[in-house]
Amino acid sequence: TPDGTKAYVTNYWSGTVTPITVATNTAGTAITVGTNPYSVAITPDGTNAYVTNYGSGTVTPITVATNTVGTAITVGSFPYGVSMAPDQGPPAALAVITGAAAGSPGNLDATGSTGTTAMPAHRPPPRVPPPPTLTPPPAVTPSPSP
Repeated sequence: TPDGTKAYVTNYWSGTVTPITVATNTAGTAITVGTNPYSVAITPDGTNAYVTNYGSGTVTPITVATNTVGTAITVGSFPYGVSMAPDQGPPAALAVITGAAAGSPGNLDATGSTGTTAMPAHRPPPRVPPPPTLTPPPAVTPSPSP
């Protein structure tokens, strides 16, 4: 959050977001959102968090003070990016990036449940696989000199 008191961590496989109290590094109760939550943006005033749900094509609003979930907003296939316009509001403006071929960035009114579609977008970059395990070359035994 803008005041530095709380952080939100997405839990992709469980469909939840975990609030963290920063001062104590304590995890709160996980909040159920949509399928495969991917990223989070928080309004400039710190009142709401918005979570993209990659697997369900939605953005879930969360009221920060109570960690309660609002009605999910349908935005299109595979939303993976969300950004808050810090100099706008109220209402705050969000930009959401979706990843389907027909998907697009769009804008959401942070006070409502509506979105608008803009221009074509692209899929997120693939995850980089871990580097291969390298084994050291065999030891070389020097030959005796003649």
